[in-house]
Amino acid sequence: MARFVVFEEFHVTVLIDSRLRPAEYGAIRRTLDRSTFQAALGRAFRSVFRRYPVFSKARIVLGR
Repeated sequence: MARFVVFEEFHVTVLIDSRLRPAEYGAIRRTLDRSTFQAALGRAFRSVFRRYPVFSKARIVLGR
């Protein structure tokens, strides 16, 4: 039997204006792909979950 089961999933959707210039689109894409951005997102995510002690019994995974 599996030790962990999926209980809930959250998805983040980034919407951009369809009229953006290619350079603006590229800047957004590069930022989303940066390891520093992804690390900051992970820190923010963990920070929120740490505020709720009930989650100490859960395994929280941030994926892409």
